[in-house]
Amino acid sequence: IGRELVRGLLARRCDVVATVRRAGDGADLEAAGARLELWDAETPGDSERLAARLAGVPIDVVIANAGIMG
Repeated sequence: IGRELVRGLLARRCDVVATVRRAGDGADLEAAGARLELWDAETPGDSERLAARLAGVPIDVVIANAGIMG
């Protein structure tokens, strides 16, 4: 779901910041124009590090999409 939302927003010429859990995931989205950031909600400190990297980046919409692992 998240991947298709990113593709749809990119098709509408939106600036998109997409998060991935592992480096290398989402390479296709990055190639299509999305900015990728590493983030795992379960990793202590990851949310703060992501917030610091995005400081000053205007954000209009956040889509929280969770998947099931395992």
